[in-house]
Amino acid sequence: MPPQPIHWFDDGRFRPHVYGLKGARDPKTFKRVYQADPSQKISVRFFAQGFEYRFLGLIPMSRHLIGVDLGRDASGTIFLLGTTCRGGICGRG
Repeated sequence: MPPQPIHWFDDGRFRPHVYGLKGARDPKTFKRVYQADPSQKISVRFFAQGFEYRFLGLIPMSRHLIGVDLGRDASGTIFLLGTTCRGGICGRG
């Protein structure tokens, strides 16, 4: 999936968010193509509560630099740096 840029303002107010992505198959190449969906806004939170981990392998924490609202799964909704393709067949074809 392509990277999702952060949109910092919404209706003139500071409200960081990303747009959801819709995927479809290109009928000519049969590759998966993703388009931003402005109707689906995903709020971005700074120092958000999330899953527990150990900072530097020592200190238990559950705050993350960037996250989403509680109840949403950040691993399936926000891709600030994009993702690799699935199945290990990138660029072939």
